[in-house]
Amino acid sequence: MDNLTDVLSVSSMECLRSRSKKIKGMRLQAKSHLTHLELIWTTGAESKASERDGSILQDIALHKSIKSLLVRGFSGSAISSKVTLFSYLDELCLRSCERLEHLPASVLNVKSLRLDSLDCLMEIVNDNDDNGNSPSLREISLRKVPKFTGFRGFGQNTGAIKQFESLDCLYIEECPKLFSIP
Repeated sequence: MDNLTDVLSVSSMECLRSRSKKIKGMRLQAKSHLTHLELIWTTGAESKASERDGSILQDIALHKSIKSLLVRGFSGSAISSKVTLFSYLDELCLRSCERLEHLPASVLNVKSLRLDSLDCLMEIVNDNDDNGNSPSLREISLRKVPKFTGFRGFGQNTGAIKQFESLDCLYIEECPKLFSIP
């Protein structure tokens, strides 16, 4: 299975909530021929265990060849800044993550960020004065993110503002509470 090529879609991710050993058993780090990964939680699946979804993302290690990641239906309220999943990605898409309220600044370490149908997302938070990453973000798409107010901790006096220097395209649709963009 290490020779899978191009795209891998893993559905019913909620089944891994109580099986942390199964996450390591996926061996995604050994799948060097993959370029696109989809991690899909079943919408409406048992919400009691949804906070465990964050630890699932934290335990996943990807091969550097994976450049595109879709996360759909994630049920946690936040993604930890300790999640290293986004390190080598060019494109990150978060879609229909119904309870997600906050994202770490590390999601900006991609070339293309797409946030779609995130009903509870309020902000992307930079808890760090200088995240040390080179500016590579070229595109941000915010679609149907009704509670999103903006980016916290990205003021002019922080090194994090550099993340936006290469931005070529900004697409905003149905984000009525958005009031600030760095």
